[in-house]
Amino acid sequence: MMKRVLGAAAVAGVLLLSLSVAAPAGAQGPTGTVNPNPVAFAPGQTEAPVTVNWSGQAPNKLIYVDICKKLSTDPTFNPGQDCAPLSSINPFATPTGSGTTAYTVFRGPDPSGDQPWGCFADADVAPAGIQKFTTCYVRVTNDSLFNNNQAADIPFTIVESGGVIPEAPVAILLPVVGALVLIGGFVFMRRQQALA
Repeated sequence: MMKRVLGAAAVAGVLLLSLSVAAPAGAQGPTGTVNPNPVAFAPGQTEAPVTVNWSGQAPNKLIYVDICKKLSTDPTFNPGQDCAPLSSINPFATPTGSGTTAYTVFRGPDPSGDQPWGCFADADVAPAGIQKFTTCYVRVTNDSLFNNNQAADIPFTIVESGGVIPEAPVAILLPVVGALVLIGGFVFMRRQQALA
């Protein structure tokens, strides 16, 4: 009886040890974000700028960024059929496997016209013969477009905004607005001094 208990404890210990070696605490695969998300499009707008961030990719390997209609973990996934050919960019390799790039997402049918699908807002009506996806994926992988083992599939959705979306990023708009406020304050102070 005691031998069985010790044997079971030994097996359980080996199992726990092998699980902890196979997946160390805090280990995670490639991840990423799309910002902003959801992506706002003005009526009639077909492209919008976003920022894509990723981490957990292999260091010093070329990065591939694409828009796809489904997860790369889907057993039927094929980047040649499930990703938009004109959406592909190769930003750069990084020594850490983490990075950021400016990217453009599309609204509507695949811009190349080669794929019978597209990324749409909920209220959009897809053209005849085009499959509508309301959630698409920015796929980030490394070394090869066909590397599904290290792919991060980042979901994004599209919403329609009421007005025109500024094409300038906040990093440009913020200093411009700050400069205008500073100039306005200077003019106001000079005017107050002149009146005194």
